[in-house]
Amino acid sequence: MIEHNDSYRKEKYYFRIIDLSVPELETAKEILNKYKMETGAYKNTNKYTILLRLDVDSKKYTELINYISQHPEINGKYGIYISLVTENDSDGLTVPAYIIELLREIGGELDFSFTSV
Repeated sequence: MIEHNDSYRKEKYYFRIIDLSVPELETAKEILNKYKMETGAYKNTNKYTILLRLDVDSKKYTELINYISQHPEINGKYGIYISLVTENDSDGLTVPAYIIELLREIGGELDFSFTSV
């Protein structure tokens, strides 16, 4: 996994599905159980979010790609989520090629979070 953890910054790359009902959440957890997964409530609703950590071994994503193609109910609810936490008030990152390739294959949104600490 590419994760830059200098003393002043942390980059993390996720696949994220938002706004899932309980049955959709359970189905996704069952199918995608081989991935490092975090789940949680989605905003102030009775819906849920899944985050899957992404790393450079793109061969690992066959189940994810199949899940997306076989579950059209999640269209518009998924994509790549990139988090940058840094001590600087201005910073940037380069999106790795494997993330760009995965996004091209699966579609979805590309979301960034920038946090200065």
